[in-house]
Amino acid sequence: WPQRSGGCKWASEQALRILDVLAESGVVEDDLRERRAMCLMTLGHMEDAALLLEEVLTEPDSVDRSDSDIRDLRVRAAEAWIEQGCPERANKCLEPLSYDDLQKSTHLPPALSSEQRRSLYKELSASMDR
Repeated sequence: WPQRSGGCKWASEQALRILDVLAESGVVEDDLRERRAMCLMTLGHMEDAALLLEEVLTEPDSVDRSDSDIRDLRVRAAEAWIEQGCPERANKCLEPLSYDDLQKSTHLPPALSSEQRRSLYKELSASMDR
């Protein structure tokens, strides 16, 4: 599995280089930010990926996207923020979505580990005691 993971990273690095060249050349009219964000996520650059996805979501063109595309973009951005360690930013991404929307999504953010939940519980308990 380490070989496979390394190969996936290598492919993502190559894809990111190609996408950067295409974006700089202006030859391609398509918006490549979502694809770039997915490559950045694979490479572990979660903050950059989340910022790119948020940028895509705030663009006026996002009105032309289907509801499922917008929902999946929001969930992916939230996933990147969770991986980055910013659950507040992740919540902001997911706020516009209802529970039904999340059930329809094909891309759900990973669940928090027991240790992460315990840590958040302790922080919440401490802030409520104040």
